[in-house]
Amino acid sequence: MLQSLHFKAPKRPRAKPRSAQQFLDYRKSACEGLPDYAEELLTWCLASAPMKQAPQLLWRKLPRSAGYANHRDWRIVLSCLVLLEKSQVYETLIHEYAHLLAIDRFGVAGAGHGEHWKACMRELGQNPKRTHNYETVTVNRQVVVYQCKTCGKFIERKRRLPRGKTWLHKACNGRLIHVETRRPSEERK
Repeated sequence: MLQSLHFKAPKRPRAKPRSAQQFLDYRKSACEGLPDYAEELLTWCLASAPMKQAPQLLWRKLPRSAGYANHRDWRIVLSCLVLLEKSQVYETLIHEYAHLLAIDRFGVAGAGHGEHWKACMRELGQNPKRTHNYETVTVNRQVVVYQCKTCGKFIERKRRLPRGKTWLHKACNGRLIHVETRRPSEERK
C-alpha cells in the first residue's frame, strides 16, 4: 500500500481544454478516484506521523488555492478545481498535513512555513516548498462600472462600493454613479 501512495506521475503533455466548460468536463472525467486516494494518503500520513486527533478531509471548489489546513477546525480542505492528478493530491495533502502536524507538535509556534513546518515536511519525505504551479480556473464573478458625473470617465471595479456614502473620483473630485454590473463568463488562465 505504501508504494501506491508514493505515486509520482511523470509530467506528460496533454491537450489543454479550450474553454472553462471543457476544462470542468475534463476535470470531472480525469479525476475520478482522487477523493479515495486522498483518504488513503491521509491514513498513511496518520500512521507514519501520528497526531493527537485525525483531521477531517474536505473537497471544495477553490479556484486558485490547491488546498489549505485549518487548525481551528482541524481540517484539511483540497480543491476539486485545481487538483487534477494523483501527484498533485499527494504533494498538496502532504503539505497541508505538515501544517497540522507542526501545530500539533509545537503549538502556535508551528504555524506558517517556518522551521517546524519544514521539519515536518522532511519527516514526511517531502521537499518543503510553499507554492504550487498548477493550472487554475479564474472566475471573474462580476465587473462593476461607475461613471464620474464631472469628467465622464468610466471606472471598473471587482466589487460594488458600499452604499450610503458619496464616492468621489480621485482625479477630478466628481461624484461617482453606478452604471452597471456585468457578470462575465469563466476564463481559463
